Amino acid sequence: KTREAVQGKLQSACEDQRLMLLESNERNESLLRELERRCQEHLTMELKEVEAAQIRLTEETHRQLRDLRESSEERWLEERQAREAQVQGLEDHVDFLEGFLQDARELFLQRGSRQRRSKMS
Repeated sequence: KTREAVQGKLQSACEDQRLMLLESNERNESLLRELERRCQEHLTMELKEVEAAQIRLTEETHRQLRDLRESSEERWLEERQAREAQVQGLEDHVDFLEGFLQDARELFLQRGSRQRRSKMS
């Protein structure tokens, strides 16, 4: 009977240990699920923050590119206008020189023909 009593106590103690381990395992699994849920929430929140930051960066980059394009277009227009003004000034100068040289040519031709006339007379 003593042996049976000891064996019964051992079985009871083993069963108690098994139940405690099961409870501990369930608590650990529950804590692990809670930790996984929190991690997932945290990752979701971080992902939203990263996406929002990426959207802001993309919008800022688009704004900078638009500003750069507009600024470049303005500079190109200013440079074009400056070149056109310079070309116009050169064309005016060439026109003046052509007129001046034409007038000078005519004067020389007139003087030359006067001198020939006066020598002939």
